[in-house]
Amino acid sequence: MQPRRVLVVDDDGEQRRLYRRFLESHGLEAGSTASGYEALELVKDAAVRPDLIVSDISMPGLDGVVLVKALRAAPETAAIPVILMTGQDIPQGMMDLAA
Repeated sequence: MQPRRVLVVDDDGEQRRLYRRFLESHGLEAGSTASGYEALELVKDAAVRPDLIVSDISMPGLDGVVLVKALRAAPETAAIPVILMTGQDIPQGMMDLAA
């Protein structure tokens, strides 16, 4: 059975390495990128499209909430599950924007 692919999106390099190590230690194939823009470019390629995306909410440029909206807007990526995470307080109503 081929490992499930997970894409980690976080502007913090240490966090990306930590999440990748954890996922790989559980038998998953983990890739990573430092921005939402890079993530959108990667998921265009069906050969490397992840089965799950784990993304930081707060990133410069294209943040995690906007990334989810962009993924949901494209038929080929709309069904990819996304886990949003942050080490910061989440403003009230922000998660409603990702729905």
